Amino acid sequence: MSIEELLIELKDAQISLAIDGESLVVTASKGTITESIKSSLANNKEKLIAILKSDSLISNSEVAIPPNLIETETAVITPEMLPLIDLTQEDIDHIVEDAF
Repeated sequence: MSIEELLIELKDAQISLAIDGESLVVTASKGTITESIKSSLANNKEKLIAILKSDSLISNSEVAIPPNLIETETAVITPEMLPLIDLTQEDIDHIVEDAF
């Protein structure tokens, strides 16, 4: 399995990677990591750590980043202004209320 295939499989399985010094930290729900994934992680550990350290994972993939719809003069935040999360107006009001 190539690095690209492994990264896609990890994303699809909602398995996240991080680094702690020279250690690869894998976070996943119980039962999510198959023997195939475990083997691929072990075989590609050094490459994965290098990717995470260089941030090349982000620069080499196509990530759609929506524009920031919250401007300095914005008085009220609405759900439409937060395209990366699913919140109701009530949720947003509660979060803002707790912030102050």
